[in-house]
Amino acid sequence: MKAVLKDREKSILKMAVEEYIDNGEPISSKFLVGKYNFGLSPATIRFELQKLTEDGYLYQPHTSAGRIPTDKGYRFFIDELMAPLSLGFGEENLIKSIFEKEWDDFEMSLFNKELAKNMVEISNDLVVIGSPEDNNIYYDGVLNLFQKPELKEAKQIREGFEIIENFKNNLENVFDKFGDSLNDIRVFIGRENPFYGAENYSVIVSRIEFPCRKIKKKSKDKSEILAILGPKRMRYNKNISLLEFILQSGYDF
Repeated sequence: MKAVLKDREKSILKMAVEEYIDNGEPISSKFLVGKYNFGLSPATIRFELQKLTEDGYLYQPHTSAGRIPTDKGYRFFIDELMAPLSLGFGEENLIKSIFEKEWDDFEMSLFNKELAKNMVEISNDLVVIGSPEDNNIYYDGVLNLFQKPELKEAKQIREGFEIIENFKNNLENVFDKFGDSLNDIRVFIGRENPFYGAENYSVIVSRIEFPCRKIKKKSKDKSEILAILGPKRMRYNKNISLLEFILQSGYDF
């Protein structure tokens, strides 16, 4: 039977996930009591953290450590608890500046390159853009990815490059793995990923068609895949808002 979280459990889980995303340190009951006014005793917070751990939303690396979100915890956070986060004015202008230009069909690689560059600047993660029609792919932000403290081990770095190679060498299959629905944004967390050995990563992805008149793409299939790859501790609300804004910008100009 699926566990049903009470409001108090949801509140504590939300704070724990947000703090871990921001700081990257296991979250303890002492930390939560010190920072948030739950109106609960430290013992009660410890009890709730333990219950969330037993239910699979958090895990404890060792007995004396704080808690870290599991894939299940991140999934519940994204689906039920996460507050939307709008892009800043300057960030929106970075994206708008690309769509305000005119791009001919033969310039799509330049369009992808500039879009990926600006997406990397906003997300601080790795961005992949590709078209299955010509199997053309562009990615940027590799240094961002492997500067994350949780992705510095050799095994994790190898997994990251294997994911990139999957995009590069099997782009048509990647489209199939992520689904063919246009303009839907999907989030894959850890073991949810369709890539083997990607349990340390999350991917936010959309298949996007750019219909705006500024892009004179003559080919039949104008759709491309846009993906943001990062650690499971990525800023989901920021990256989802980024893709949403790109989708909207494609129609506005």
